[in-house]
Amino acid sequence: MRPSWISSVAIAGSAAWRREAGRHDAGRRDAGVVMGELGKRVVVAVLGAPVAILALWWGDAPLATLLAIFAALGAREYCRLASASGVRAFVRVAVATAALVPLAVHGEAVGAVRVPPAVWPLVPLAVLALAIWRRPPGERPLEASAATIMAVLYTAVPLSALYGLRTHPYAVGRTAGFVVALLPLVRTWASDIGGYVAGRTIGGRKLIPSVSPGKPVAGAVGGVLLTVA
Repeated sequence: MRPSWISSVAIAGSAAWRREAGRHDAGRRDAGVVMGELGKRVVVAVLGAPVAILALWWGDAPLATLLAIFAALGAREYCRLASASGVRAFVRVAVATAALVPLAVHGEAVGAVRVPPAVWPLVPLAVLALAIWRRPPGERPLEASAATIMAVLYTAVPLSALYGLRTHPYAVGRTAGFVVALLPLVRTWASDIGGYVAGRTIGGRKLIPSVSPGKPVAGAVGGVLLTVA
């Protein structure tokens, strides 16, 4: 028995209502995800920013220790990204070496240790020798050593430069070092906030899906605009 036109209208209306309800539910889930991520970022900012600013103001050993922690975490994340592309870096070597670089720079600055310049070129050679010894040719030892070395260069060297900016004997006084070193941190936070807000608000085409699947082009543009603002 064919349904009457009234039944057809009712069925169509019910289907449309279910589709609309599904869209609302998806919107609420997306909003919940956004608020969840935003909440995490707020908590990290509230707890982490004062610690970073205090260490930056104090300088010396507290700053070097904090930079060593950040360098180790950054090197670990770099190795994770390399592993996602099929390159197995030496994570422990990268993390330990990255953490030691800011501490060595601090030791040099206060005269506690003296690292001969000839030692630094030996580090990549030691990593390369380790890769050849521990990894067969099928496991891409050269790429593993390159990823390990880059994990240290990409994280520890810029952070050690931040220590140099803070402790440099500026002619206008010690406070100048704090202000100069604070500027990169503020710009970094601005880039992260601008990228997150623009990416979540505008969305659109992904920037580099293989590296950062959730970051759209709008997020990159928003981060750049807020950084230079």
